[in-house]
Amino acid sequence: MATVLFVCAAAARRTVPQLAFDSTKGVAGSVTMPTGQTVHYTAYTKLYYVTNVEDTTYQYMNVYVPDGATQQSPIFLKNNVGGYMPSAPGSVSAGDATGMALLRGYVVAIPGVRGRSSYVTIKKKKVYNGKAPAAILDLKAAVRYLRHFDSVMPGDANKIISDGTSAGGALSALLGASGNVSQLCCQQDSAEIRAGF
Repeated sequence: MATVLFVCAAAARRTVPQLAFDSTKGVAGSVTMPTGQTVHYTAYTKLYYVTNVEDTTYQYMNVYVPDGATQQSPIFLKNNVGGYMPSAPGSVSAGDATGMALLRGYVVAIPGVRGRSSYVTIKKKKVYNGKAPAAILDLKAAVRYLRHFDSVMPGDANKIISDGTSAGGALSALLGASGNVSQLCCQQDSAEIRAGF
């Protein structure tokens, strides 16, 4: 029975060979603000922030680096979680805080996170993988990714501003309050953090 459970758990994960950030893989883009100002940026998309990816739909982030950003630029970490539902990584927008952050020279990181309705299919069966504390674990993993690549990625991983609305705001507060805490709730999640986060 234990072997069957192990095989099923292993099948649910997609292993990414190693965490990676390649500064040559950026794509140029721009956003025009309501004031008419245009902000040019380099986008780095599909950055998987865990090595043991349980859900390829959500466990990656997109990072947008405005022209002129340096290693000292603050990082604006925006989550789009609402109702503790899963949230795919988003894009920068002139109509929200991500556009304003870019305009002010902040590096913008938008991670996707699992939520209460996210699931993977294993042998034609739905396996829900977004129960608490999955969302906060994913956000913390995204921060660890930014810290891991701090020396090669524009932006200062010691100056991260977390932003969210509703449940996303609660997760943002929890992210700040649980900084440098390796255990959030139970042994399984602690083992998960040690293994892949």
